[in-house]
Amino acid sequence: MMMVEQRFAEAATHLDATMTELMPGPVLAQAWGQIEAQAGVFQRIERTQSVIANPYTVVVLTTVFEGFPLNIEITFDTERKIAGLFFRPADEYSPPAYTDTGSFTEIEVVVGEAPWELS
Repeated sequence: MMMVEQRFAEAATHLDATMTELMPGPVLAQAWGQIEAQAGVFQRIERTQSVIANPYTVVVLTTVFEGFPLNIEITFDTERKIAGLFFRPADEYSPPAYTDTGSFTEIEVVVGEAPWELS
């Protein structure tokens, strides 16, 4: 991830026009610094999910930091530019009591192509 590698100016090139105005490279760097100050050092991506919310695609990265897990929500527009970026506390998911876990199979998949590949 560019943010983890502190490549903020490069990350900013992937923003749409509105996000570019709101979060140029130095603002991205400041935001990431605040995240690390609160959550600690980034450790890993635990899981990814994506949801189509036409015309956008929202990708949720459940991440583990030194202090606690965070969901990083990245909203992509139709041109694959970042139209939204949110950091939220990650809740541990547990299925509802009525879920019949024997009625489905969970498998790992890869969606998309580099550099936007998600697994």
